[in-house]
Order: sequence, then structure tokens, then C-alpha cells
Amino acid sequence: MYNRCYEVYHNLGRWLWEKSDQAVQERFNELGERRCEEGIPLAEVLWALVFTKDLLLEYLGAYGLADSAVELYQQQELDRLICHFFDRAVCYTAAGYERQVLKKKTSGEDRELRRSRSFWPQGGLFRNGRKP
Repeated sequence: MYNRCYEVYHNLGRWLWEKSDQAVQERFNELGERRCEEGIPLAEVLWALVFTKDLLLEYLGAYGLADSAVELYQQQELDRLICHFFDRAVCYTAAGYERQVLKKKTSGEDRELRRSRSFWPQGGLFRNGRKP
């Protein structure tokens, strides 16, 4: 978890100041696809991004003391840019994840998974054809 957060924080400055959205889109689409392949539920992936953002904003709020109106404005602008970045990261991650789910469905991978994880015995609960 530490390495994943560090990677986001390490590249954040470049992503915030670049005007191109393409690098962010590619990175987080790929992240969503990879997390889907790893079997991590989408909600957990998205919450990890939300917590990463919240921790960063909390840190900046605690240590980014503004001494003037200009510095306060700069702090607010940085917070806005960070929130905007993480909003896009969540959307791109979800899109990549959903795209990977769709690939699995069209390839038949999901049927194999469901069959192998089935609670009921082969043939279903009523194998002999009789119902209660």
C-alpha cells in the first residue's frame, strides 16, 4: 500500500501541472484493468484512491499554514487541483476496471469462474428433477 501511495504522490506534481489529460487517463485505465485481473473488488480500488486523496489533503491542511490571503488562495487552488485530479483518477480507474470485466465476460472467463465457485453441486440443487 505504501508503494502504491508513494507512486501516486511522486507523480502528482507532474500530473497536476501537465495540461494533457492523456497520461493520467492511460495510467489509471491501466490501474483499473490490473486490479480487475488481480480480483480486487472495484469498491476497494476506488476507496483506496479516495483515502489517498484524503490523507494528502489532511497533511497539506495540517502543514500548509497560510500567512496571507495570497497564500491561502494558493492553498485553496492546490486543494482544488488535487480534488480534480483524484476525481479523474477514480473515473478512469473505474472505466478501465469495467472494460476488463467486459473483456472477461466476452471471453467466457466469467462463466468458468462462476462454474468453479458454485455453491450448489454439479447439476443444481434438484438434480433428480424433483422439486419439493
